Amino acid sequence: MGLVQQRTSLMLSFKSLYARTTGQAMTLSKLKGMEVKEAQELYEHPANQLIAHVQKQHIDQLTESIEKLEKAILKSAK
Repeated sequence: MGLVQQRTSLMLSFKSLYARTTGQAMTLSKLKGMEVKEAQELYEHPANQLIAHVQKQHIDQLTESIEKLEKAILKSAK
């Protein structure tokens, strides 16, 4: 649960940065589907590029960890 909460927090933070800097909304499906480089290219300012890069990288890493844990839990539950 903690990893899911962390990932959700990062996703909301990413979406908030995007909304503040562009005035547009981003869907979760778009965020989940983009690559780290794509996330970084959304911004012109180097600081925002770095934030987007790091946040998207962390989101992807948390997703991998969550999937590994889910597989292990399902395997042991059977």
